[in-house]
Amino acid sequence: MRGLVLLRAVLAALLLAALSGGVALASNKTADTAVVLSAANPSGSGIIANSGGDVFRYYRFTYPGANAQVYIHLTWNPGWGTTDAAFNFNLYGPGGFVARGTRGDDVGPASTSFYTLESQMAGDYLVQVYNYAPEKTVAYTLDTTGLGAPPLQAVANVEPQAAMPIVEQSPTAVGNLVGRGGGAFNYFDLAYPGVNWETRVSLTFRPAKALPDWTIGVNVYDGDTLVATASEAYRDEDVAIKTVTVKRFQPGLLRLQVYNYADGVAADYTLGTTGAIGSGVSASGNDTPGQAIQLSPTVTSAHGTLSRLNDAAFQFYSLNYPGGYKQLTLSMHFRPGRSLAGDGVGFNIFRGAELVSSSTVTDGRNAGEGLSYLTWSSDQPGDYSLQVFSYAHNIPVDYDLYIAGLE
Repeated sequence: MRGLVLLRAVLAALLLAALSGGVALASNKTADTAVVLSAANPSGSGIIANSGGDVFRYYRFTYPGANAQVYIHLTWNPGWGTTDAAFNFNLYGPGGFVARGTRGDDVGPASTSFYTLESQMAGDYLVQVYNYAPEKTVAYTLDTTGLGAPPLQAVANVEPQAAMPIVEQSPTAVGNLVGRGGGAFNYFDLAYPGVNWETRVSLTFRPAKALPDWTIGVNVYDGDTLVATASEAYRDEDVAIKTVTVKRFQPGLLRLQVYNYADGVAADYTLGTTGAIGSGVSASGNDTPGQAIQLSPTVTSAHGTLSRLNDAAFQFYSLNYPGGYKQLTLSMHFRPGRSLAGDGVGFNIFRGAELVSSSTVTDGRNAGEGLSYLTWSSDQPGDYSLQVFSYAHNIPVDYDLYIAGLE
């Protein structure tokens, strides 16, 4: 708490310095000129002088829906003692007004407000910072956490073999799909860790009035098998939302099929997921602990081959774990399955030289695959290593490794 107070005090000092230094006014005075926020650009700052009708600054971000959490925090100086409730922010979504910032702590001359967005409705959201305090000049900083990368643009992914890979943990994809009587489709590939990890998918689309419930939606496939289909969660005349939750034991690549059977009707849609697996790496050269590949919130899967000739075959990964009993889900599909490779394929977690946990081996989705898996947590933060191993004599083992829960 003391560190947070100090941080806010520093922010207040910086804002005061910006105000006294006469920083140039921003150009984002209208919704059409809003600054775009994302994981790579999560914050913005400026000055609102409230003279001649200059009372707004705008920021825009794309939100995946699926109840993802995005935290919005505003700091301004001079604060509440000068502006009272006339300085704050409003949040607008695809359905209109969402919320006004809730007043937070005051730190010296600065004040704060905040809001946590958690909604099923995906799409563009607009933050409107306002200053209605007459003739008052106010400096501010707007911060966000939880934003994903800029949205994928769905193009040319109209066939399964052209599916777009989803490589972010909380991504969005936007598209325009003109319906056909026999169905028009967009396809996306989503890596799923299994072991009953919960992944949510939402489809927000418009114009809802021209798109009855049965005409548009999203299906989830594992190969040719339909795993789940989204159901409608919200509808008005303009916008509607369909959602589906995936929770399965077997990991692997899932295919999302967005469909539109409304003949001739163009549907603008935003597809969002939470609890997805991010981008992966191809394992190479990581045969010793000193060559370990770093896993992180943005690198959450790996693909490799273990080839044992005489001794066991190993590959190594490293990760920074926050402690606090944060639960991680780890799974590894391997080929060939247990009928050839046996039970000697899996992974261990080490903290230094101490073995802290080992995977369990079971059968995979079919006879050609095996599965090693582990759900793990600890109160001890720090650097950990993951040792992937194979004792399958003279049998090369291909594997796909997934880790979910890293932050």
